[in-house]
Amino acid sequence: MPTIEERPFKEVRVMTSQPSRMRVVTSALQAAELILTDWPIEESEILTATKHALLKSLEGELSPGAARFALPYG
Repeated sequence: MPTIEERPFKEVRVMTSQPSRMRVVTSALQAAELILTDWPIEESEILTATKHALLKSLEGELSPGAARFALPYG
């Protein structure tokens, strides 16, 4: 099974599902994990676009920096 690369990017503070709690994210992999475990937004076009950008980055088809800008709070 291939190992997933972190795909690091410049740190960004992202809101979590807990009010007033921020989390520092420094890679596409961390952002993807955040979406699965602690994301504050219900299903929406923004979430769908963010998931798509992170997946493309993890697959190597989109730069980590571009994936970072797909984060709604990035």
